[in-house]
Amino acid sequence: MTSSCPPKLVLRGHTSPVAALALAPQSTPEHSILASASTDGTARIWDLATGKCTRGLRNGPSSAEDAGAGAVAWLSPDTVLVAFGATVRAFDLRAPNFVLNASETVCAEDAEDDINCLAVSERGMYMATADDSGAVGVTDLRTKRPFKRFRTRHENLATSVAFHPTKLNEIWSTSMDCTIRRWDFSRGACVQTFDANALTNFETTTTSAAQTINPRFANSVALHSTGFAAAGLGDGSIATWLAPERVGRRGRARIEYGEMDRREGAHGWAVTAVAFPALPGPARLLSASLDGAIASWGPQQESSSGGGATTNPYVASALASSGFRPPYRVSTVRKIDCMAVLPPTSDESVVVAVGGPLRDGVVESQAAGPRHGDIEAHVVQI
Repeated sequence: MTSSCPPKLVLRGHTSPVAALALAPQSTPEHSILASASTDGTARIWDLATGKCTRGLRNGPSSAEDAGAGAVAWLSPDTVLVAFGATVRAFDLRAPNFVLNASETVCAEDAEDDINCLAVSERGMYMATADDSGAVGVTDLRTKRPFKRFRTRHENLATSVAFHPTKLNEIWSTSMDCTIRRWDFSRGACVQTFDANALTNFETTTTSAAQTINPRFANSVALHSTGFAAAGLGDGSIATWLAPERVGRRGRARIEYGEMDRREGAHGWAVTAVAFPALPGPARLLSASLDGAIASWGPQQESSSGGGATTNPYVASALASSGFRPPYRVSTVRKIDCMAVLPPTSDESVVVAVGGPLRDGVVESQAAGPRHGDIEAHVVQI
């Protein structure tokens, strides 16, 4: 099922496409705060209850000093981090001014190249970065120094990075080298690498929507507290992993994820963002793509080999075997580059904010119509 309803909310203020979105910690369905970073060289803070911009964040006192803002993350409810090129700066939102100029760098040394993604650990002690050089790094925010340098890196642009929600020393990253990597940053080592090009198995509902001629660049990654993982790929499919298992002999046992499954059927272009809504129970997945669609993948009942019914908490309806409902999709006017999921008000729908340039054929409007720099919020069934 595909819906093309108008967006629930449009946030207007950026003059160029939005590259990154991040929901503030402690946001609630009644009071959600969103941070956005744009190629126009600014970041903004939005109150979603009113739809108003409450702060403008700039790299310097004049627009000539502003580099593109490529990534954004929250350190605390009062502090937001923004990557301008290879530099990460912190903004204290308790300051009274509407426009805040950055004065503090978060890292003692810049990244090697432009930063594509920022992530902050749950306790706010560490920040992870992924940049155009292929490097993934973790900074100790107490010292502003690298916690430990990794001995290897991706062979192409590193596109995203995320902290594991339950393994304190683990991060995952994705890259345009078509790999997804697990890192133990306490050891400065990559502990597992997955090659998206090695995927041969897949599940789909009907005719495949994936563009198999496109490279399987790994664009985004999401991790669920139950251990499930998902990554958006450049051919329109999604790589998924079940919860990891302990392997090896006693005393030398290690936690490893098994083989990837390739799932498709919802998107016809690169999947740029994946996320798990904050809902109790089985994991539910949301994905967004350059094809302009947001898709939801809900858990289903499947027949077990013993004849009974078993709940697969990860396989989504769109990814399950024939006979299940097709994916629920919301069509937008954008080539979606980024996504943020608001706290759900129910277990039936969720509001998803997306940013990115207008799709080909959609004319930018200087009046009430869509603009490249807008952020749209859509209601998606889950």
